[in-house]
Amino acid sequence: MRKIVLRSFRGRKRELRISMIMLALIYMCGIMTILFQESFYRSRESLRYNTYGEWTGAVFGAGKETEQILGEAESTERIGRIIMQGTSWYQGERLGEAGYVDRTAAALSRIQLAEGELPSKNAEAAISETVADRLPKPLKVGDQIEIALKEDGESKSYTLSGIVRSWGKEWNTERHELPGVILGADEKGQEAGETYLLFQNYNTNETNNIQKRIEVLEAGTYVYNEKAYPVDMSAIDVFFQDGKFVFFLVLVAAILIGYLMMLTLKSRRYSLTILRGMGADAKEILQMVLWEALFLWGAAFLTGMVLGVLGTGAALFCVHMVVKIPVHVRVQTEYILEYIGCVTVIYFMCNLAVALTVIRCQIRTTFKSDSGLLDRSTPPRLKRAETLTFFVCMRRRWAFYGRIYIVRLVISTVVMAVSAICLQTFIEAKNKYEFWMGAIEPAYYYRADDLGEGLTEDQVLEIQRIGGVKSVEKDAYINVDGMMQDKEEIKVSSPVFKESSYVSTHRRYIQKGRSIPHDKEGDYFSLWELRGISPEDAQRLSYYEKTVDLGEFHKESFAAGEECVLILPPYQIRDLGGGKEPVYVNAEELDDSKEIYTYETGENAIAPGDLVEISTPWGTEEIKVGGIITRSDSNLYIEDYVIAVSEEFLKHLCGLEEARYAAVKINLDEAADTIAVGKEIESYFEALGKHSNLTDAGSTVRGFAEDSLFDGTQYLFILTGVWLVYMLMMYQGNQAYLKNEGKRIGIFRALGMDKKTLKSRYLLENLSEGAVVILLSFVIVTGEFLIRLRRNAPYDSIYLLFRTLEEHPEEVRLFVLALFIAGTVFLGVSAVTLYGPLVQLSGRNIDDNLGGGERK
Repeated sequence: MRKIVLRSFRGRKRELRISMIMLALIYMCGIMTILFQESFYRSRESLRYNTYGEWTGAVFGAGKETEQILGEAESTERIGRIIMQGTSWYQGERLGEAGYVDRTAAALSRIQLAEGELPSKNAEAAISETVADRLPKPLKVGDQIEIALKEDGESKSYTLSGIVRSWGKEWNTERHELPGVILGADEKGQEAGETYLLFQNYNTNETNNIQKRIEVLEAGTYVYNEKAYPVDMSAIDVFFQDGKFVFFLVLVAAILIGYLMMLTLKSRRYSLTILRGMGADAKEILQMVLWEALFLWGAAFLTGMVLGVLGTGAALFCVHMVVKIPVHVRVQTEYILEYIGCVTVIYFMCNLAVALTVIRCQIRTTFKSDSGLLDRSTPPRLKRAETLTFFVCMRRRWAFYGRIYIVRLVISTVVMAVSAICLQTFIEAKNKYEFWMGAIEPAYYYRADDLGEGLTEDQVLEIQRIGGVKSVEKDAYINVDGMMQDKEEIKVSSPVFKESSYVSTHRRYIQKGRSIPHDKEGDYFSLWELRGISPEDAQRLSYYEKTVDLGEFHKESFAAGEECVLILPPYQIRDLGGGKEPVYVNAEELDDSKEIYTYETGENAIAPGDLVEISTPWGTEEIKVGGIITRSDSNLYIEDYVIAVSEEFLKHLCGLEEARYAAVKINLDEAADTIAVGKEIESYFEALGKHSNLTDAGSTVRGFAEDSLFDGTQYLFILTGVWLVYMLMMYQGNQAYLKNEGKRIGIFRALGMDKKTLKSRYLLENLSEGAVVILLSFVIVTGEFLIRLRRNAPYDSIYLLFRTLEEHPEEVRLFVLALFIAGTVFLGVSAVTLYGPLVQLSGRNIDDNLGGGERK
């Protein structure tokens, strides 16, 4: 039987080539996708772990029962401990926080050593690079260092075991400082300090239960490592996470195998039926089909495996060269075996179905079922001869190749839509990457969790004196964003606000947006943030002075915290992507389809000279109204919301003895050594004990750029794979069709149709098929474009949609460009694999078309 199968291959070389290439392509693309995506995703994951740590959750200020809670969770893999010992001092100078870090915590933190090793004895210590830079004289590993754990405490001599690279800068520690001085193990001292527990648990339900139990028992401050394990992931990351994409790959492979079976079904049924007529029984037919499938599968599988591995290596090398990240090759054996097993089973089941179809059909009816033009009941009678017009040919062609047409239309439409969407996303990611890379600036941001923990004026001046610092921008504000669980809010109240629909509507949507129960009878505005205007902000103060509609703006009284400015311009309720909220409007941005809320300026309205009360979690103060802005103005500052007060007022409101700044931006001189200046700034904040709130702006922006580049790389990989599979599939799939179509062309020529008419007919056929595919793809891509546009530039009405399109022409250009490129690729592939060969066949003589196919 094997010899018969091998000899049968000689007479079906074209069919054999089609089957083997398509099956090898299915294995190659699937294996390549699994290897590439797993390696690429794990490389990104490793990069995140190196920056943000490998721990999934942390408990700061953990109690004795906390470790028991973590240990009781079945999915908890590792628990590491950091035990703080307070502030460390060296020769009267503050070094930073000191503490013990066990081996598990060091591994979960991904602590990297510049030199030496972590301390293993109680007489050893390791210091961070920023601490080492602050020492009066440089130290080497093995030197002695005197460290005191209190400002006036007794110093203890430690052997320097290593120097640690800066770590934990990007962590969310909820105001808890990490040790810059790591001490060796000391069982006695470990009981005295505050304990941090880092643990690894990938079970979301268990981590949620752990968080609830810790909060109920008040056994510490729980923090989820969202930066290392992001909750809000892009669609492409969600698709490729945890092997979810393998099912999709198997589905695509099943469709392609079905398409392959459809292409070769007719010729295989003919040959198998002939064998049955020659006396082959069902068992022999079954053996014949399975041996044939086994030979083809073996050759295709080996070829696909080799090409898949080589293609993955080439793709990962390109990623390493372009993205400049270390690439870790990861072979996910489970996913690969799952894919190979499913595809193999589907392929053999399809072949088995072909064999059973032939076995169960009667020989005398098999050939009739292959012809769509024959009626089994009565022979056909020719009523009249039809002229061979374009539409007649299309109708007859549909009768012969209807199923192939439908499959080709579906596949082409899906490929067009996927190509256009991937192109849009890739170009968008590329533009974001270029934008973020252009936005990288040498700067540091400090953001305090509370205004009382902000920087003082003296500290800002000290930062300005650091060599290489170009300027310092400071901002004072309070917000209740971190108090969501307590439903806290900032209230600006006055008795005259009680009957105002302007105030009540504003309050209703603000409270609804923050999930706070709506107070229907309230006499106040609800805010989540209140900013203090600096007396140095001349531009904004001048704007208030020119814009007030009621009363007067007194600059001196405002700066002293005695007066405020109420900002009450018209607004509309709109949904701009984050739920319905009040949005200030002007004549240019007015949406006539929505109601406009204007503050009532009647007898019972607020007036200049009246007092308003500002109540916050930090305190309550009354302040006189100086000026009121009631008109719409496109130049209104985006931070101005309901009320504007000065920094001095915020200071009194929060009960501070001196002005503090919750947000400080430190701009570095590009001409200076920014790395050295950055280390000095980090060292300064580490000495202040505020290192956890300091972020490197350049590093953060570069992270955004890298994320965009990573997303773009994945979409480019998908796009390349889709186009490659589509081109080869169309080329191989059309071979059997072209073989039969060559004979039809010979028949048309014998009936009197000239070459020019044939070429015109095939041109119209391909154009009509292309028009259907492009139209269907346009509908799908347009829907996706509108969804993405709403996410990037929110709109909530037809009017705003058209205005958004006018304001974002780059989005429209991107949409048109992606659709044009996808359409060009589709038409190009169709022209090369279908129209070109048909034109070539149309130019041949009748004998070649009728006899050439048989000879080949």
